[in-house]
Amino acid sequence: MDAGIASASNIAWLIEHGYQYLVVSREGHAKDPRDQESVVMVRKTEHNSVAVYREINAETGETRLYCHSELKAKKEQAIRNRFHIRLEEGLDKLNAGLDKKGTTKNYAKILERIGRLREKNSRVAQDYSIEVIADADKNNAIRIEWKREFQSDQKDQHCGVYCLRTNIPDWSEEAIVDNLYHADRDRSHF
Repeated sequence: MDAGIASASNIAWLIEHGYQYLVVSREGHAKDPRDQESVVMVRKTEHNSVAVYREINAETGETRLYCHSELKAKKEQAIRNRFHIRLEEGLDKLNAGLDKKGTTKNYAKILERIGRLREKNSRVAQDYSIEVIADADKNNAIRIEWKREFQSDQKDQHCGVYCLRTNIPDWSEEAIVDNLYHADRDRSHF
């Protein structure tokens, strides 16, 4: 199951009814396997590598596989970059409009539009500090200044990291990742 339906209640139902499961975890931050001592390289090709760190919960018997995929990291980084570009282009457009006749300059309206831009680009919006400079009466905006913060680099390091959870006791890291790879490949034929 993917993370969309792998809720705690759905997993509890599977366990209650005696089903085995392999799910993508809904955890916000998975451990980066590259930071662990006992990491296993389960796939290494010219274009991709997948590293896995295995952790077994002694109480529940559930296995967690913390994975890092180079291809997944590249894909996630490309998505983040698109959001950065869209946000910066939107800010450039708003700022350029402050010098043009017939465009919105009202301070409150500009703040509202920046709020919408942040909302549309929420994946990266927190990476920016944005300041609207107003005229003396605070009626009109005269300039928009923004700066991309360093924390986005830290987020980029976690691209490609995810966690798989399973209650199947006898699967190795390689077997689980192999099964996911084949399921993904088979699904792409439909």
